[in-house]
Amino acid sequence: MLKGYFIVCSLIVITIQSGFTQGYDKLSEPEQNFETFWHFFNDNYAFFDEKEINWEETYRTYRDKVDSTLTEKELIDVFIQMVDPIDDGHIYILRNKDFLYGRESTSLFAKEFKNDSLINQFWLNSDNTLLNQGFDSIIGVGNIFENQHLLYYSKKEDIGYLRISRFFVHFEGLFDGKSVVDIPEFLGLADSIMNNYLLDTEGLIIDLRVNPGGHGGPELAGRFTNEKIPICLKTERIDGKYSDHDTLYLEPQNVYSYNKPIILLVNDETVSSAEKFTLGMSALDNVILVGTNTEGSFSSTHDKELTNGLWFTLSNQKYYNMNMDLLEEVGVPVDYKIQNKIEELEVGVDNVIKKASELLQNGN
Repeated sequence: MLKGYFIVCSLIVITIQSGFTQGYDKLSEPEQNFETFWHFFNDNYAFFDEKEINWEETYRTYRDKVDSTLTEKELIDVFIQMVDPIDDGHIYILRNKDFLYGRESTSLFAKEFKNDSLINQFWLNSDNTLLNQGFDSIIGVGNIFENQHLLYYSKKEDIGYLRISRFFVHFEGLFDGKSVVDIPEFLGLADSIMNNYLLDTEGLIIDLRVNPGGHGGPELAGRFTNEKIPICLKTERIDGKYSDHDTLYLEPQNVYSYNKPIILLVNDETVSSAEKFTLGMSALDNVILVGTNTEGSFSSTHDKELTNGLWFTLSNQKYYNMNMDLLEEVGVPVDYKIQNKIEELEVGVDNVIKKASELLQNGN
């Protein structure tokens, strides 16, 4: 009985996969885009098993809903219904800079700070905490994206503060091969702040809370080490096949040297390349992590453009620690667990910043 079941399932999968090549040119544009969308996920998405998603069943459920009469909005609605159960923070549907779909955050941070107004108050409270501790006025540099400068920095005597709001300069730099320009620009701005303002400090707070990631995290982390250190293993799924597991290293970049104490602030909205930076920094003896575990979304986004101009992205990489434990949805663990709470706004103290300052003052 089981043998017959698997034969039937195999035939269904073969029918779906062969249908993509047989008669594709005769399909309407909505149907072609549906087929491209489904097959790109089928061949490249890395976490169907972990998410317990039957993607062939998804095809059978939604294929008959798509024909030549479907409007673009209706097709987008079908795509959203297909991917929303996956619950993956790297799945996006977008046109130009407009996000048409992205997973709603279920983070601990989002449960406390539920809207943009409260998030703005969170950062204002964080800045005021620094000012009340004697730090200089916080300076923002780099272009603004979603009301945030790229980088913020300040100093209190011999203690520095660097906040990285994201790991990209321009949003369009994340797509279509433009990272080769965006990454050097991002690193150049960070290097300028370190070299001209923070390099002579005796301790440094790096704030990565609520950082959506991007690229350049490993390269930036490599600026803080003189030693090549293995940090994780990675495999990548392309065209239905997983690559061999590659060992990834924290590689010295030889741009500057900083071996003083570093307190790295993270939470469960520290994502993607920000997590890769965190993972690399966590391997250094002079770094302490404070906050809550990072989100656990390590994969880079693998993207595809449809004929109607829509883009979509997915996760096609799996990251493991050196013990071969999957890091997805686990994140990088912290040394001191402190969660920012909404009540801090009334008290006027950011407890994560407070803990970081205490650790540096105590010589930890």
